[in-house]
Amino acid sequence: MGFIGDAFDRYTDWMMEGSEAWSLTKTFGSAAAALIIVAGAVIAPLAMIANNNAEAAAKDYATLDARPAQVEIYRSVQDCTVKLRDGTSCQISFDKAVHQSKDLGTYLSYGSRVNCEAAHGNCTEHVTTTQVIIGYNKIGDVSIPIYMPVTSYSYTPHMVGWQTLNDNPQVSVPLYNTPAPNIAVRADGATFNLS
Repeated sequence: MGFIGDAFDRYTDWMMEGSEAWSLTKTFGSAAAALIIVAGAVIAPLAMIANNNAEAAAKDYATLDARPAQVEIYRSVQDCTVKLRDGTSCQISFDKAVHQSKDLGTYLSYGSRVNCEAAHGNCTEHVTTTQVIIGYNKIGDVSIPIYMPVTSYSYTPHMVGWQTLNDNPQVSVPLYNTPAPNIAVRADGATFNLS
């Protein structure tokens, strides 16, 4: 039958050995192990993406900090275009900053409104509701899942501008609001005067 078929046969034989309670325990244990494997297969790539995004942002911060004479801070694409006279580069740098402000691993997000507002003044609330299976109703041979809604909240500051290299619009990072007027903060904590 082959390696996979033989392994599956041994597994099903093992599952059926013993009392009904023991078989049920093995079934739930196998299901839990499968769930852990699937969760790992989903979470690991997301963690890798977040790590790659964070490393890219750290590289951008270092590049910007190493070349202060070529760095500009803009609050709008229009302001950038007036200064640089290059609307395309301004749009590219703005889009890069917006993208980074929303990327996994680089966006700023707080679990509480109090913490977000303490660091940034004004924040936006995001509400996510998902359905979680909490059990099953068995009707005859059919198991019907019982769902419970689970709601989570997160709070994000507002992007008030961006920092970019004038000669390379791909090196661009978002700047966020703070409680102080005309002061913006980068995700790494560096602050800048916007006036």
